[in-house]
Amino acid sequence: MSSTSPSTTTGTTPAVVTPTITYAMSPGQAVQGLYDYSTNTGMKQWIEATKPLDDKPYDGSSKGLSHFLSKLSCRALDSGWGSITKVQGHDIFTKYGLYTVQDAHIEAIVRFHFDSAGIRITTQDAQASWQMMSCLMNSCSAECLNKVRNSSDDHMVTSTCGEVSEDGPLFLRILISRVVVDNRSTISYYSHQLTCLDQLMIKTNYDITAFNDEVQNIIYQLQSHGKTILHLMVNLFKGYEAIEDKEFMSYIRLKKYEGGNRCR
Repeated sequence: MSSTSPSTTTGTTPAVVTPTITYAMSPGQAVQGLYDYSTNTGMKQWIEATKPLDDKPYDGSSKGLSHFLSKLSCRALDSGWGSITKVQGHDIFTKYGLYTVQDAHIEAIVRFHFDSAGIRITTQDAQASWQMMSCLMNSCSAECLNKVRNSSDDHMVTSTCGEVSEDGPLFLRILISRVVVDNRSTISYYSHQLTCLDQLMIKTNYDITAFNDEVQNIIYQLQSHGKTILHLMVNLFKGYEAIEDKEFMSYIRLKKYEGGNRCR
């Protein structure tokens, strides 16, 4: 009984195609080109980008501003808004004191393109701006939003044919200008506050948590205007030493002593 060996076929081995993978810190950053809202992926991105930042709307208070901007900054990172989060090279969430509302308005005009007929041309920057605008509307109280809508500054960009576009970064800068008095006296005021933390401690009725929150707000406001914080520990100890509790004072003096030794 004879046996036959299996035949072998010789040929060229097909090339293995390696898929191209786009690495990003978040799904929003992985989007290349326009957001396509006609797809499930595009709609999911819109929902995540525009949902409220917190369960409780931001009320437009100065004390809540740093927390609100921190949350919005994280949303911008997650949603891929990076290209619209700087004005004249300054971060809109942490360095807003280094540029004006007028500067933000110029950026908004550049961000929205119109054709010869005055019709808006859709770009990813324009889409990101509207996502931020929608997020702000969903995250702020009516009273807070009215700080901008009732102001003399206009957060809208209007084409020659009358088409109106609301700009998120411009709206945010106007809102900040209504929450924080923004002029040279502001910097002088906060700088002076930092040297009088003993008075601040008395003002907060010796509430350490309230005192620390106030100090954080002072530091945040100074840093947003590009100011370097000097002698912070010296001023902090000055504030803590205003407390009359003997046990707490012993603790503070020990920390002050330890800190002094580390600096030697």
